[in-house]
Amino acid sequence: MNISTKGLIEIMSLEGVCLSPYLDSVGVWTIGVGITKYDGKDPQTMGAITFDQALAMFKDRIKAYEAPVQALRLNLSQTQFDALVSFCFNVGPGNLAKLCHGRTLEQIGDAFSLYHQPPEITERRNKEQKLFKTGAYSSNGKVLVFPESQRS
Repeated sequence: MNISTKGLIEIMSLEGVCLSPYLDSVGVWTIGVGITKYDGKDPQTMGAITFDQALAMFKDRIKAYEAPVQALRLNLSQTQFDALVSFCFNVGPGNLAKLCHGRTLEQIGDAFSLYHQPPEITERRNKEQKLFKTGAYSSNGKVLVFPESQRS
């Protein structure tokens, strides 16, 4: 299983798309759809990018977050898979493993509520949990794009 188009849009809506480098809520330089130096790019040195560049980087990078969900070998629906890829993209494979280890699908759905740090992530986690438990995407196909801005 791979992430669906709706799943890609969901993550983009949760992350936003920023066409110039910025510091995220925990002080990490980020660009595009949540791309950081940990993804092999240095946003601080990139300057402004186009939407197409942001989308291409995101589509390329998301594969690394699909793989840990696939490795769980759970019998997931598409929406559950999409929710777990979103979670993994946000908090990493280690936290994905902690979320799922030794839990049933129902327990995994409930356990999303254990990951609300930093506090500004609460809305995202609630949306991922709702997607996992009910199959309801929150974005309605809409993504917020922050245009290029001047840095000083």
